[in-house]
Amino acid sequence: MPRTASNARRRRVMRLGALAAANPSIAALVMQIAAQYGLNPSLILAQATQESGLNPNAVNPKSGAQGVMQLMPATAAQFGVSNPFDPVQNITAGCKYMAELLSEFNGDIASALAAYDWGPTNVKNAQAQYSASWLYYAPAETQNYVMAIAGIAPVPPQVTTIDATTGEVVTDDSGDDATSIAPETASLIPGLNMTTNQALLVGGILLGLYLGIQFLEDYL
Repeated sequence: MPRTASNARRRRVMRLGALAAANPSIAALVMQIAAQYGLNPSLILAQATQESGLNPNAVNPKSGAQGVMQLMPATAAQFGVSNPFDPVQNITAGCKYMAELLSEFNGDIASALAAYDWGPTNVKNAQAQYSASWLYYAPAETQNYVMAIAGIAPVPPQVTTIDATTGEVVTDDSGDDATSIAPETASLIPGLNMTTNQALLVGGILLGLYLGIQFLEDYL
């Protein structure tokens, strides 16, 4: 693995680990609820970390998004959330929404994540217009969002040229599929291929650490 990718992986793992250690109860809750809805717990933990830093009281002053999964008010209402700052309600609604988006986009992670950030209609319109290069034309914020969570980079549009000798169209097909995860970036997501049982085990360990900390604070 190139040194830059290795360094980036270490930084991301350290950041995710530090936030999980600082918020073990929230991290455990995210992974447990994600598993309940058939989602990849590590992917959703990375998403929650990107969204709010696992802060249940986070508020985006620009968009109005709230809580761990940064629910927009309309999304919170759609999933019956009465208190967006209640971690269980917020994470449950975020997981339900991600499950819906993954189903809507046939399990494609890049599309679902982009839709969560940018809106499903915008993603569909971009895909209809730009095909495999749709993410390349998404806002920089959405591109960075998908890359930070899933390590999926935008695919530049194909370069088409005319051969001066033959007059034939020459197309560069070297680009990768926009929804594939490059080997050098897939490893940046700790435990992306973690099984549900493994994720629940990790969630249980985090919850145990949290309860142990609470016990010490109460009795020491």
